[in-house]
Amino acid sequence: MDALLADERAAPCLLEELRCRPHLVASAVRQPNGSWWARIATLLRSNQRELCLAGAALLGASVLHADHSTFSQHRKTWTNMLLPLLQSSGAPEVRLAAAGTLLQLLASSAPWPLERRELASCVPRVLSTVLALITEDDGPALRLLLQLAREAPHALRQHHARLNEVLPALVMGPSPSASRAAAAMLGALPSCMSTGYPEVWLRTVQGLVGSLQELLVPLLGSVTTRRPLPYQLEGYALPASLDGSGASERPPNSRGSELLSAVGGCVAALHYCCTPPVAPPSGAVAPLPVQMLCDLAFFILSEDGALPLPAPAADALPRGWLLVLLPELHRLALQLLLSLVRAAG
Repeated sequence: MDALLADERAAPCLLEELRCRPHLVASAVRQPNGSWWARIATLLRSNQRELCLAGAALLGASVLHADHSTFSQHRKTWTNMLLPLLQSSGAPEVRLAAAGTLLQLLASSAPWPLERRELASCVPRVLSTVLALITEDDGPALRLLLQLAREAPHALRQHHARLNEVLPALVMGPSPSASRAAAAMLGALPSCMSTGYPEVWLRTVQGLVGSLQELLVPLLGSVTTRRPLPYQLEGYALPASLDGSGASERPPNSRGSELLSAVGGCVAALHYCCTPPVAPPSGAVAPLPVQMLCDLAFFILSEDGALPLPAPAADALPRGWLLVLLPELHRLALQLLLSLVRAAG
C-alpha cells in the first residue's frame, strides 16, 4: 500500500487492489500522519484525467470509513477540490466522478447535521452538472440523478417539467443501460414533489400506458385491430425513429427490436412507479389503477399471433417478425402483472 501511495502512476493499480481487498481502505484511513488524504488530494489536483478519476474514486470509498473528527477536518478541503472539477470545460467522466463523490460526501454526512448543511450548498452545482450530461452518456449521469433524488429531492422539483420531457425519450431509447436508469428516475420523480404527489404519479403512469398503447399498434398490427384499452390515453412522445414518417420503411428486424425495447422501457418505468426507488412524501398515497394495468397486460397475453389479418395496417410489423418477438412481449406483460401484485400487496 505504501509503495502504491508513493507513485501517482500506480493509482489505477491501487484502485484495482482496493476493489479486491476493500478492508485496506479502512486501514489506510486510520493512518496517523494523514498521508492517505494527502495522496488523494494530490490525485484530485492533477491535470491528468486518469489521476483525477482515481482520486475521486478513492475519496468516495474512503469517506465511508471516516469518523466525525476526520470528516469535519477535511470536508472543506474536499469540496474545494471537487467543485472546480464540475466546470463545463472538463471531461464528462471527470465531471461525473466529482459529482458522484460530492453526493457520497453528502450521504456520508447524514449523522452530522452541521456537515450536511454545509455540503447541501453544493447540491445546485452538482445538479446543474448532472442535468447537462444526462443525454450525453449511457447511464451514469442518470444514476447520479437518482442518488440526488434520494439525498435532496427538493432540488429536483423546479426541474420536473424538463425531466418529464427528457426521461421518457431515454426510457424508450435504444441504450439498455440508459433506458433502465431513466426508467428508475421516471418512477422516482413523483416522489420528489412535496405536494400533488398522487396527481403527478397518476399522470406518469397514464403517460406510460398511453405510450404502450401507441407502441402496440404497429407491433401487433398484423394479427389484430383491437385496441389494448377501450379508451386512448395521451402518451409520452415516441422517439423519432419509431414515430417518423419513414419508420415503417425501415428494415423489420431493426424496427421490431426498437419497438420491443421501447415497450420494455415503458414496462420497467411502470415497475418503478409501482415500487418507487425513492420513498414518497410522508403520508402521500397514490391510487393504484389496477384495472387499467391488468387490462393492458391481459390484452398482450391474449395475442398469440395464430391468425394473421387478411389486410394488416400499412405500418404493422410483418407477422413473421412478430412471432419472433412475441415470447419476450408476453414476458413483459407478466412482468407488469408481477409489479402490480407487489405494489398491491
